[in-house]
Amino acid sequence: MSEYGESGDGSECEERLRFEMLLTDLSARFINLPADQVDVTIVDAQRRICECLGLDLCVLWQWEVAEPGVFTLTHHYRRLEGPPITSQLQATEFFPWALRQLQAGNAVVIFSTEDVPEGAERDQESWRYFGLKNILAIPLSTGGEAIFGAISFHDMAKLRIWSEALVRRLVLVAQIFANTIARKRIELALRESAERLSLAMDAAAAGVWSMNIRSQRVWISDRQRDLFGFAEDENVTFDSFLHAIHRDDREFVRTAVEKALRARTQLRVEYRIGRSDGSVRWIAARGFPYGQEKSEPDRLTGIAMDITERKQAEAALEESQAQAATVMDSTDDLIWSVDPERFGLLTWNEAFRDYFLKGRGIEIKVGMTPAELVPPDYVPFWHDIFARAVREGSAFAEYLVVAKTRTLLLSLHAMQREGKTFGVSVFGRDITDRKRAEIALKDNEARLVSAVDIAGLGFYEVANGEDVTFLDSRAGALIGLSGDQSLGASALQFWMAHLAPEDRPQILNFHQRLNEGGIDQITVDFRYSHPQRGLIWLQLLSHVIEHDAAGHALRTIGVFRDITAQKTAEQEARHVQNELAHAMRVSTMGELAASMAHELNQPLAAILSNAQAARRFLAAPDPDLREIREILDDIVNDDKRAGEVVHHVRAMMQKKEPVASAPLDLNELVRNMAQLVHGELVERNIELSFDLAPALPVVLADQVGMQQVLLNLVVNAMDAMRDQPAERRRIQIQTSFAKGLVCVAVRDCGPGIPEQLMSAIFRPFFTTKTQGLGLGLALSRTLVEAHGGRLWAENAPDRGAVFLVEFPSASEEGVDYEA
Repeated sequence: MSEYGESGDGSECEERLRFEMLLTDLSARFINLPADQVDVTIVDAQRRICECLGLDLCVLWQWEVAEPGVFTLTHHYRRLEGPPITSQLQATEFFPWALRQLQAGNAVVIFSTEDVPEGAERDQESWRYFGLKNILAIPLSTGGEAIFGAISFHDMAKLRIWSEALVRRLVLVAQIFANTIARKRIELALRESAERLSLAMDAAAAGVWSMNIRSQRVWISDRQRDLFGFAEDENVTFDSFLHAIHRDDREFVRTAVEKALRARTQLRVEYRIGRSDGSVRWIAARGFPYGQEKSEPDRLTGIAMDITERKQAEAALEESQAQAATVMDSTDDLIWSVDPERFGLLTWNEAFRDYFLKGRGIEIKVGMTPAELVPPDYVPFWHDIFARAVREGSAFAEYLVVAKTRTLLLSLHAMQREGKTFGVSVFGRDITDRKRAEIALKDNEARLVSAVDIAGLGFYEVANGEDVTFLDSRAGALIGLSGDQSLGASALQFWMAHLAPEDRPQILNFHQRLNEGGIDQITVDFRYSHPQRGLIWLQLLSHVIEHDAAGHALRTIGVFRDITAQKTAEQEARHVQNELAHAMRVSTMGELAASMAHELNQPLAAILSNAQAARRFLAAPDPDLREIREILDDIVNDDKRAGEVVHHVRAMMQKKEPVASAPLDLNELVRNMAQLVHGELVERNIELSFDLAPALPVVLADQVGMQQVLLNLVVNAMDAMRDQPAERRRIQIQTSFAKGLVCVAVRDCGPGIPEQLMSAIFRPFFTTKTQGLGLGLALSRTLVEAHGGRLWAENAPDRGAVFLVEFPSASEEGVDYEA
């Protein structure tokens, strides 16, 4: 058997020659072979070698130098079928003897797997498993470097003698493969390195540049061209490069470049460039001069990165730190920090300095410990609380400062970085005033208890809008409950059952709106049938103090108060007030008697004139009946007009209790009042104008009472302009509606109300008139407020006074209004 195959005749030389030619061809093919064609070319070469030498199997394994025991199958060719070859195997388990030989740089030559060297028994089992008759394994390495793989040749159907000549030639094949694989690894590594560099440059928004010192020409990468705004084909020089830099930074950059070249040191410079869109970008440039060691450098090469976002972040951080420092120094709270070992000062604000250190004449310095800052008696306290904050992460305490007159509330927190405590921050707030307030609150609570006892208030609390969860003994007594009935839903049911029937709908409406979140508090007076005392008056004040997510009441607290005596006094006062109001009306009508006579004289004179005209028409031979009918119509209208004047006068003069409120049109009220004062206005030469809002909602009020109020305001306005020139004697009455409120404003052009008298004009018996009683405005306000309205006065911006009367519209009935 020959070294190349089975034949031993003259064809052996021919086969050797063919193999030599194959080696020559392989050597040529693998020179400068692109990395992406290496793998397929190696497999093709394995096939050609096996076909040329009559081999059945050729396998190429590679491993990592750091882990040579793990073989990875990268290239193989076989002509005969056999057990599958795994893509990766543990060589220390299957081929331990062969692995040691290959790692030592020796080829493994086995003529027959039936006859193996001592120690290769485990390898023999593996070779037999794969059906191998013989083995030639050659280690792969380049230029004395570490072995990174092996290529093996095998026969599976016959035996072969591996001659030294054949082994040498296959070693050449292995060397060709090793060099090619190594070159591929280098190319891939370079490619990966270039890709990583490119990614790094992209991630850092960096570009490469190089300047020829002699020609001043600058080469820059595409990224740099785009960043600086240079065209793709533009020749860049150092001067044009400087021109792209912000004008305030150009000289600075030029000086830095010259210094780096002169001293042959690294260039590190940050500068701004102006973009064509008007924006400004920050650039960080790093470079180094290159050239012959003893000669001047001939080029400056480096990178440039866009650091605009970093600069903006730094500016924002500086601003934030400045703001934080400003906030720390502007607050009266004490803020400082200490280290976790000695508890020495790290930072502090001005309040800390001034609070209890500045007064002792101590100059604050970094690192000062509690022993240097506070009296000896206080040092253990500070060490203990600092240690607790370091140990537990936080600590809280109250600290009585040196003077023992102020109290400081302390909040300490450990500052950590990556799980390690590097300091303790301390926040101190002066709570001396709060402590004093707590004492004052306790005193006030005691006073409140006394006041409640004196006022006779009874407290209650309702939870969930249903059950009375608390009802004190006084509240129970006010509604007639005995002690054993003071808790539970029965108290609420008992109270509701004894409400006066006339007041029950109002109370139920308020109760429902309070529970549903429509209102938060109510104040209501109502009549109550007390089991022992009979009908009494109670006042209820309720306030919702807790709501659920839907806005419904969860907890309501309130008080009861017996106001029976107050209501009785109010009733007596109203009687007296009605007497005064009637007297006021009589007095007012006395003042307006001339006006009333004038108002009646006009319709009576018209009636007389029309009657005389009718007699003349009837005396004619052929009377004009149409004219007579028109005259009679005029007589009827003038009679009605006189009747209305008399009706209004009689209504004003009647002495009666106030009637129940009824829907009232204030615009119509103003018009009727104008008829009553028409004669007086003419006599005093006063102009009356109206600005009445259209579609004005009605209000609920007594017509006679409100007419008296309006008449009183107009008479006061006429009196206020007594000394004014005729052209300034003007009164304007205006009505308006906004936010559910109807308003009537009476404005005069008099001298206005002195500010010092503004709060006194509504007091009873206060007057500025020589003949006045001082009751008109006081009675008017009382009448308005009795109908749920409001009366007040203002001075007009230009001249004169304005009296305003405001009522809720009838559509707003039931809403609680405050005077």
